[in-house]
Amino acid sequence: MNDIEAQNNSILNINCSHTLGREKSMIDSPSWVVTYGVTESLIKKFNVKNIVEIGVCRGHHSAHLLEAIPNLHVYSVDPWGLYFDEYNNMYEYHTLAEDEKIYNQVRQLLIPFGSRSTILRLTSRRAAASIKEPVDMVYLDGDHSYEGYKDDLNIWW
Repeated sequence: MNDIEAQNNSILNINCSHTLGREKSMIDSPSWVVTYGVTESLIKKFNVKNIVEIGVCRGHHSAHLLEAIPNLHVYSVDPWGLYFDEYNNMYEYHTLAEDEKIYNQVRQLLIPFGSRSTILRLTSRRAAASIKEPVDMVYLDGDHSYEGYKDDLNIWW
């Protein structure tokens, strides 16, 4: 267990699957493994059934959660280049063609999870308006600016 994992476990009083010897999944992204375990543990601790992930990018986090927690439903929300006028400070390093390719890769990655996975190619605000069922948890990883997080908190709270 590295220092970050130990600190997260201590602060949150949780056990991450990655620190309990579970084999690392093929869908885990090496640079984000610690955060995957923290989210997974919070979901298990609070018996979360429906989660919205805002800011999916390549879909590895959504796929990890779906693989690790069999009764979980994940709404994977990301505009992948659409609605650029609504979030012009994000993804300036991707072209629309690159975003389209990433979106199609995410679709392929999440197909094995069937109806437990819902991909919404929308902004956070549009997704909040379109999801009608109650959600137990919202994971914010979209617009990383202060105003972006503030807006997302106001939208989903």
